[in-house]
Amino acid sequence: AYLIEYLDRSIKSTSDVERVFNYPVIGYLSMMSENGNNATYVLSHPTSVVTESFRLLQSNLEFFQAYNSAKTILITSPMQGNGKTTIAVNLAISLAMSGQKTILVDSDLRRPAVHAAFGVDKSPGLSDIIRSKKKPAEVVRSMDGTRVDVITAGNVPSNVTEVVGSKRIAEILSGLNDDFETIIVDAPPLVISDSYN
Repeated sequence: AYLIEYLDRSIKSTSDVERVFNYPVIGYLSMMSENGNNATYVLSHPTSVVTESFRLLQSNLEFFQAYNSAKTILITSPMQGNGKTTIAVNLAISLAMSGQKTILVDSDLRRPAVHAAFGVDKSPGLSDIIRSKKKPAEVVRSMDGTRVDVITAGNVPSNVTEVVGSKRIAEILSGLNDDFETIIVDAPPLVISDSYN
C-alpha cells in the first residue's frame, strides 16, 4: 500500500497542486448545483457557499494585485466542458459587485459561451476588433444588474487560428488596461492550439 501511494503522481489536493507547480493556490471553488443558470450563480445565490468561495477568491486576487501590477486574469481549462466560462463569468460578476471596474472578454472564438451566459447576441465582438472592423469601445456592453462590461466573441471567422495568431489580442487587452481595473479573459481550453497564441 505504501509503494502504491509513493508511486501515485496524480494530483488530489491543493497541497499536491502547490507541490507540483510550485505556485500557491489562491482559491478553491465548491461544486454548483445542476439546476438553474450556473453561469450567473453568484447573482441568483448571493448567500451560498459557492458565492462565498468566489468572494474569497476575489479577496485573494485583490491581495495579489496589491503586490503585482498584473490586471489581466486568463481562465482556461484542460478540455471543453470543465466550467471555465462559468468560473470566468461568476468571477467577473463578483469582482464588479465589489466595486472593481471589470471587463470580461470572450476569446474562445471556436466555442464562445459568454454571450449565452448573459443572454445577449455574440456579435459584434472580439473577432470584429481583431479584423479591424470595430473599435473596442464600439463592442463593449454593460450587463444590467451585474456592473460587468463584456466583449463577446463576435462572429466566428472561418480561419480562427489565423485570426487569433495575429497577436492582435495582446494589443487589444493592453488597450483595455487604461479603462479597467481587472480584465477577465475566457480563453479556449488547452487542448486547442488557439490558447497558446
